[in-house]
Amino acid sequence: SKWREFGEKLHALSEQLTSHEQFAKSLQQNDDTFSMLREQYQSNVVNLNKEISDLSCSKTELEGKIKELEKGSGNKKLIQQKSDSLTALLVQISELQGKCRENERLLKVKRVTRKS
Repeated sequence: SKWREFGEKLHALSEQLTSHEQFAKSLQQNDDTFSMLREQYQSNVVNLNKEISDLSCSKTELEGKIKELEKGSGNKKLIQQKSDSLTALLVQISELQGKCRENERLLKVKRVTRKS
């Protein structure tokens, strides 16, 4: 009968509505997660850049100290220690720059994914 057919269609529409509501909720949760990750990556980039800047200042100071020691015929052992410290700083700066590039890359991937 028509009422039975109408009831079945109404039931099917109700199930579709529930499914669409669940999908919309899932999209919202994904959007919230994306926003949180984007903020985290942006914060990481800012923090890494600050740390790189601080280490670069330390590197410049250390280079100056090494030059002073070399000009004044300074203690070879002290010069070597400062040079080793400089090498360690350069490695640390390089690692942080890599992490920064990775976070920036992830931000770009997230933006491209978001636009699609």
